[in-house]
Parts: sequence; structure tokens; C-alpha cells
Amino acid sequence: MGDLSKAGLLTGDRLADGLDKAGKKLDDLKAGVNSLSEAMRAFALQTQDKLKQTADRLDQAYTTIATSAGVSLRDQIAAYGKWRAAALAASGDVESGHLAEQRINLENRATVAGLGDEYVKAMGKSRRRGTHRNGIDGRRV
Repeated sequence: MGDLSKAGLLTGDRLADGLDKAGKKLDDLKAGVNSLSEAMRAFALQTQDKLKQTADRLDQAYTTIATSAGVSLRDQIAAYGKWRAAALAASGDVESGHLAEQRINLENRATVAGLGDEYVKAMGKSRRRGTHRNGIDGRRV
């Protein structure tokens, strides 16, 4: 494994995904529900660790998208909406300071560019979710 990681062929995410797939195959070999992950999959639910892992991956992806000059504001808004929904799901609807900062920045840029309606549409239900540490919906009290 050390040689694979040095060659860039083995990352933490790829290893975790491989282990998940192996675990699923083992679960499939035995009759019935044999593990928590199999039970969660049966109901299309995700563990808290999986939710956090997804939110972290989308945070990194959004940062790449937001700092790229070749990505339209409309696409940045769509990407942010998906990251925000995942981050709120992982945090129990608590909006982090980083998420709030990105929300305010993007909302202002969308308004200036005349894409305010596009922003509201992309945020969907996640716009109304989220309790900031200092208030509701990111507003400080």
C-alpha cells in the first residue's frame, strides 16, 4: 500500500470507498441484514460520518469551483446550493461561520449580477434551513 500511496494511486477517499464496497459484497453474501451500514442502505440513510465526508468533499470541490475564473456565477450558485445542503445535513442544520461567509458573498455577487432570483431558486429549501451559532438563518441577533 505504501508504494501505491506514493504513486498517488491510493488516497484516503479511494481506500474508504474500496473498503465500503468490500463490506457491501460481504453483506450480500450473508442472508439478512448483517451490519449497520447494510441497514442504513436499506432505508437509503447515511451515517453521520458519511454525511460529514460528503460535506467535506463538496467543500473542497466548491472552493476549487469558486476560485476558478472559467466557472460562471450561475454554476457557482448551483454548486454552493449542493454543498450547503450537504453541510447542513452533516451538521444538524447548524450553519458554520465559513458556510455563512460564503453564502453572504455569493448572495451579494448574485444580486449585483442580476441573478438574485437564480440564487434563491438554487438554494431551495436549504436557504430556509440552518441555525447560525448567533441566530436563525445566519442573521446575528
